[in-house]
Amino acid sequence: MRVLIDTNVILDWIMVREPNASNAKRIMEQCLFGVVDGYVTSHSISDIFYILRKDFSVEKRKKLRV
Repeated sequence: MRVLIDTNVILDWIMVREPNASNAKRIMEQCLFGVVDGYVTSHSISDIFYILRKDFSVEKRKKLRV
């Protein structure tokens, strides 16, 4: 199965934002373990990098592996 991962799902997973953190973790685990093929849009990457600027330094954001 192929799924398009929304920016907010990734942010919920990285930032452990409630009430959706557990669902986001489950979705991301399914992608990471190869159960489903997860895709993100190219502009999601820059959006995530920008949004995370308040909580993560540039170095930490560059090291994130999503």
